[in-house]
Amino acid sequence: MAIRRSTFERAKVLRYWSDSLSDDYSMTQAMRDSKLRIHYEPRCLVGSFGKCSWRELLEWSTRQIIITHFYSQKLWRLAFFSQSSFIVVWWVSLWISIESLSRIGGGGTNSAAQAKMAFSRYGSIVVLIFILGIARGWLRTKTIQEIFPDQRQEIRRFWWGYTLLFPLVSTLTGYNLLVSAFVTSLEWRGIRYEFQSGGKLKVTRSG
Repeated sequence: MAIRRSTFERAKVLRYWSDSLSDDYSMTQAMRDSKLRIHYEPRCLVGSFGKCSWRELLEWSTRQIIITHFYSQKLWRLAFFSQSSFIVVWWVSLWISIESLSRIGGGGTNSAAQAKMAFSRYGSIVVLIFILGIARGWLRTKTIQEIFPDQRQEIRRFWWGYTLLFPLVSTLTGYNLLVSAFVTSLEWRGIRYEFQSGGKLKVTRSG
């Protein structure tokens, strides 16, 4: 992010940072309270090619959503409803499609006909969602490659993850959102923070 020093001082960003858990969310709030606009610049994106374990991924992703829940409940609610809707439609449709496919060859004529109808209906939903998800992932990777041509090879190495794994990514995000809805404290780098009403943050244990 970048900000003029005069704007930084006028918006009193240091005051927002004094008891903050997130520098970017706090600065965002400072800008909003000062009636200032925030411009998104794609060229400021930074590639992250580090390795992590599944445990580290789960811990990091959950922490990010917990912080979002604390600082931006409007954004959190939007994410919750969009992700939960996708997860329900995707996994229910996939399960019904698989279950219907297994019944097509067995049972009576009526049962097989109903199974075919269910497979056709819900299988179409699964295929449509998957095609749209692949298209979105492909467009994202192409856009990033255009912005950062020096990272094209690195991005191409993981094209399958960016385009094919979106149902798993959404499921992980759904888990993060569900956990964050019931969390009232967070421990990060040996420091425990307690979320209080009115957007207040209290340090209950310092490393």
